[in-house]
Amino acid sequence: MSTYHEPVLGAEALDLLDPRDGGLYLDGTVGGGGHTRMILGRCPDCRVLAVDRDPDAIAEARARLADVADRVRFLEAGFDRAADDVEVRARGLDGALLDLGVSSHQLDQEGRGFAFRRGVRLDMRMSPSAVTDARRFLAESPEEELARVFREYGEEPRARRLAREIVKRRATEALETSDDLVAALTVSLGRTATVRDKARIFQAVRIAVNEEMEALESGLPAILLLRRAEDCEPGGPEGRSGDRGDRLPLARGSPGQAGVPLVEPVVRVPARAARVRVPREVAGGDAHPAGGAAVGRRGRTEPAGAQRAPSRLAEGSVMDAGTVGRVAITIAVLIVSLGLVTWRQSRALEAYGQLAELRRQVAVAQAERIDLERTILVLESRGRVVPVAQSRLGMHLPVASEQVFLPAEPGS
Repeated sequence: MSTYHEPVLGAEALDLLDPRDGGLYLDGTVGGGGHTRMILGRCPDCRVLAVDRDPDAIAEARARLADVADRVRFLEAGFDRAADDVEVRARGLDGALLDLGVSSHQLDQEGRGFAFRRGVRLDMRMSPSAVTDARRFLAESPEEELARVFREYGEEPRARRLAREIVKRRATEALETSDDLVAALTVSLGRTATVRDKARIFQAVRIAVNEEMEALESGLPAILLLRRAEDCEPGGPEGRSGDRGDRLPLARGSPGQAGVPLVEPVVRVPARAARVRVPREVAGGDAHPAGGAAVGRRGRTEPAGAQRAPSRLAEGSVMDAGTVGRVAITIAVLIVSLGLVTWRQSRALEAYGQLAELRRQVAVAQAERIDLERTILVLESRGRVVPVAQSRLGMHLPVASEQVFLPAEPGS
């Protein structure tokens, strides 16, 4: 039975995409076809280019959308290749939706190697035809590259320590299963890895294996430039990438170039992590161009031309000197406090590292002690065996006249 789920924020995504009759829309990660069906249901005369690099997803979407097959065209590729499609290049796009990340269907299939359940063989390829899987990535990537991936894609504070542990382990045995990667993570953390720890590291490996950030950097600007000319507003749209709100430019060029309304990303599951983001277009210095709308911090849509209430400072009020002094002192105290906290955290991390090194040295010393005790037992046993052999068996150590030396074999 299929495990593809219904879109988590489908209605919100469609409100922002606003598909209309006669348009051509891109579903860049079709999955089970849920978003595509919703787009086609919103406008009976529009069409969808359904793209996914997972052949299982394409097959599932074909089966689910068989009743509207005349309005859907499938492309087995990454969404960054959609800009190379002949029809898209000829007529442009009226909108695009990207449901980024791993799907519940992929997580549930142990053979795909995305999950960190015990004993799962590492793979994590979105496309089974891709050359590099998670095992190969962990086996061949330099330590510096591993540390960068864990730091940038998994936000792991101990990224370098984890990378060093992986390099150390793979020198004797390859990391083949989820258990191997979790074991390396546990050692680098100095404690049992939590579900969140595992999720962050497995996410980082998945993003690197599938080159997801490279696809975003090349695919989004290409899609932006394919918006149909009659729908264009002048200006350069921007969006946000990542939970920390890092700025991600979606198009480069001078004012007047095309921009496409994007919904990015609708995170699949778990639902508590789902969010919808849309770039705002800026024209002539107006944050809300005529006929457009922008999504606020809490998902509120502000209509075009909406005016915010002016602040007291905008009306010309000025803080007195005493207030300015108190604010400055408060800021200074906060800066000092944050500095102390950061210093204590760094000291704590250093102490953890020293403790881990001491534990390693203790383990090595214990192993050497065991080897030494075995050697002593062997030496002592000779002193016990000789007297027993002489007294009970009548044996004695040979003297020089009793020793016989056999000639060496020729050529030895």
